[in-house]
Amino acid sequence: MVSVVILAGGRGTRMRTQLPKPLCQIGGMSLIENAIERALALLPSQVIIVGSAALFVNCEWQTLFERLNTRISRFPGFLSGDKPRLIDVLQPDALGTGNAVHHALPFIKTERVIIIHADMPFISVKTLQTLSESHDDLTIAVAPSTDATSSFGRVILREGVPVEIIEAKNITGGVECRKFVNAASYSVSYSCLKTCLADISKNDVTNEYYFTDIVKIACEHGFKTSYIEVSKNEAIGIDSPEALKQASLNLSQILEEQFCGVTFQNLQNVTLSMDTLIGEGSVIEGACAFGRKVVIGKNVVVHPFCVLEECTIEDGCEIGPFAHIHKGSTIRTGAVVGNFVEIKNSDIGCKTKAKHLAYIGDAFLGTSVNIGAGAIFCNYDGVKKHHSTVEDRASIGANVSLVAPIHIGESAYVGAGSVITKDVPAATLALSRAPQVHNEEWVLKKKVTI
Repeated sequence: MVSVVILAGGRGTRMRTQLPKPLCQIGGMSLIENAIERALALLPSQVIIVGSAALFVNCEWQTLFERLNTRISRFPGFLSGDKPRLIDVLQPDALGTGNAVHHALPFIKTERVIIIHADMPFISVKTLQTLSESHDDLTIAVAPSTDATSSFGRVILREGVPVEIIEAKNITGGVECRKFVNAASYSVSYSCLKTCLADISKNDVTNEYYFTDIVKIACEHGFKTSYIEVSKNEAIGIDSPEALKQASLNLSQILEEQFCGVTFQNLQNVTLSMDTLIGEGSVIEGACAFGRKVVIGKNVVVHPFCVLEECTIEDGCEIGPFAHIHKGSTIRTGAVVGNFVEIKNSDIGCKTKAKHLAYIGDAFLGTSVNIGAGAIFCNYDGVKKHHSTVEDRASIGANVSLVAPIHIGESAYVGAGSVITKDVPAATLALSRAPQVHNEEWVLKKKVTI
């Protein structure tokens, strides 16, 4: 098991906002929430957030902290007494990253520790998993040196082993020295951490303690160091309003590499969120928007002009074009949600089809249900929402209104144009239509009038 320490320092004034930097948002999430969610993906023993008083007194942080603690209380093996908790640790003074880790040290209960920065939002879960599996005393994540990372600390290698991280401006020569920059994610043993932190000294110029000094100190103490190489996108840092804006504009392109085996036919017109998940073999055809908490399975096709938010699309589904799937919805394996179909807070069963012009709200649909064009689930009575159930293999005809609460039995049929207000038994045809009337005299009178 591992502990994850998140360094969440940063002054809001630098971002030209009243918010502390960790609460600035990208891709629908604050930087600190993104860091915590990625840490939790490792199923760690504990997550320790080191931040400033400005962060911890903020009401937005307090709401997030309470919500996440409620959720993770169900994690098996999560440490912190009788009630599993995230741990927030105050760094009273902005004395650098080394000082921040020093404040976290007394709370660490595992031998393996992962240390990440909240303002490095694109470090992937895969990278964190690789770091957590390291058995070396200190493993650091490095990225190729590019123009965009020219100001990052450089990783000095000697015979393929990292021996120091120094400021870029102090690099004097050597191709090996210029090859990698520090991606600011670390895996370290507790024994190495405790020993080396004590030897980090204050920088005379900035009056801060730099955690990056641990590499040189670890080597001096004879600890084994190593590195893993990550992509240049994972080394993107958010240290200014301009960096935040640029990363937000390029978010889909930055995140694309994390979707293995996914085809984006027009990535420039796709809006992703930081927590979007898409399975391999899926095709996103373009001009789609994915809000928070969207999970898409394998071999799913999403046609253009779809909007998805807080929903799950299981394997082999077909969505859109022009579909809108709202919060709380699950589309089961092999289902089809077609043109101008809107779904809200509903469970759509395997191989169920709603292909044209329908609204499905607060409903459970079984397997192989057919929803005709123009069908409406009337879920709201003006005061509260009501639930509908449509059992397996039922067929709802075109232009049908189902007035909730209502239950449609297995293999039942509802005729086109019906307004259904009572439950329909299984294997029954339900019709509710006014009698059709023909009146030739009405036409004749109308012509005379005209």
